[in-house]
Amino acid sequence: MTTGKQNIQSTRLLGSSAWIGALSALLVAATFLLSMPAAAQLVTGGAAPTADPLDAPVIQEGWDADVRHPPSLDTWSGTAITADARSSFGGAIYAWSGDKTRDGLRIRIEGGTSTYVYETTRTTGVELRQGKAIFASVMLGYQWSHDAWTVKGFLGPAYASHEITPVDLDNDLVGERWGARLSVDVWRNMPYDGFFSLNADLASPFASYAAGARYGVKVIDDLWLGLAAGLYGNRELDAARVGGFLRWRTPYGTLWAEGGVGGDYADLNAPYATVTLAREF
Repeated sequence: MTTGKQNIQSTRLLGSSAWIGALSALLVAATFLLSMPAAAQLVTGGAAPTADPLDAPVIQEGWDADVRHPPSLDTWSGTAITADARSSFGGAIYAWSGDKTRDGLRIRIEGGTSTYVYETTRTTGVELRQGKAIFASVMLGYQWSHDAWTVKGFLGPAYASHEITPVDLDNDLVGERWGARLSVDVWRNMPYDGFFSLNADLASPFASYAAGARYGVKVIDDLWLGLAAGLYGNRELDAARVGGFLRWRTPYGTLWAEGGVGGDYADLNAPYATVTLAREF
């Protein structure tokens, strides 16, 4: 069942040196997103039922000393797009102590939906399939920080479902699944207000996984540009992506916008884009 599944592979990671020129152009073009509506964004094409953990950034904003109480809640919501898929997702992390600037227990809730299309080849010809996916998880975790490092780990139950129309008997991504999810986020503050982040995610529903990294540098006040790369997959898919991103801190929250190319390891040719708005309360 390899034909047509490549169309679902709409996201992430490294290619050959031929992508270097494209990435340079992407970073230049990313600055123009500041004047555009938050429209287009990444999608896993229903391939990663856990949602894309790379689009749930670890936020290290600190808090305003004039505010009576420090923030205790990080939230994020976003949308993603490729040629073959669309998704919407959101989540929140609550600091049990009531102060997100302190280490301690965390509760993380996430969920989202995705729609996607792909082609299959049969003796009767090429058939178009449409898929709908739902994903959700609730996890308990802990935050630990030391000097420039912050690490968060989470574990908890996860749910995912896929509905394919018309029915595809060769696709294992069908039906409902309950299981467990493990997620780890690592953040390191770098010199000159730069940062490095690493995310890894495993979920038993449909044997899903994802991992990725970002490196960003501050170019002007409240604006960072950088590179992003990742791997993701499940029972039906192993894929990668590579791209560039911007991080823009606004009065309404921190905007993350990412774009690049992704797909099968040997064929990174499917463009993707994602926008996420992160806020703290």
